[in-house]
Amino acid sequence: MNILWRTNQLVFGTIVALYPQKKRAMIRIQNQQLIADIDAELVVGKSYWFQLTKPAPALTLRLLQTDSSISAVAAYFRIDEWLLNIYYNSQSPISHSLIRDLFTVKKQLSMSLTTFKTIIHLCVKEWNLSLTDEHLKWIHALQQQPLTQDRIVQQLNQFPESGNMMRVGEQSLTMIQATYTCLTNHNWDMSTDLVKRSVFAYVALKQRQVMQKSSLDLRI
Repeated sequence: MNILWRTNQLVFGTIVALYPQKKRAMIRIQNQQLIADIDAELVVGKSYWFQLTKPAPALTLRLLQTDSSISAVAAYFRIDEWLLNIYYNSQSPISHSLIRDLFTVKKQLSMSLTTFKTIIHLCVKEWNLSLTDEHLKWIHALQQQPLTQDRIVQQLNQFPESGNMMRVGEQSLTMIQATYTCLTNHNWDMSTDLVKRSVFAYVALKQRQVMQKSSLDLRI
């Protein structure tokens, strides 16, 4: 899962190495190892909660001066504990603006809390995607109109540039992007037809999934 860095995000990471003379540390977040500026007393092998103070040109983190337990961090930042726990398990960054966007989607689509939690779980666990309002909307569309692989193939066969997407074992980013562009040009993302909108959501999620798998941004 590729990480999108934003100021004030909360991140949970494990210290891999320390460079005290430069006030830097190598920290592992998800499957990435990054060099970050951290001015704090840290221990190699131990995990901590940090707040991102500057994403570039160097990742700069501030150690949270609070109990590192989920309940303590959730209370400190006034975040729902169940939601913070999901971020903790996936080691994804979290921020108040992101949480606001997620709950805005929940309200717009009239989701029950149970449905909301299910979609968030699917996003992180099944699709292995970062939590964004866009991803939640697409997964919700799939939940509203579930599709079999055969039904998706049938729909995509309407377009020569899209028909092969489901036929090969390893779907390439180029092939998925061509299909995504094709469906967007035919306005399937805005369609009132639930099947078309669900097929578009599937393709959009696959595109984002492959993009995140193939892009590990270690520059910051």
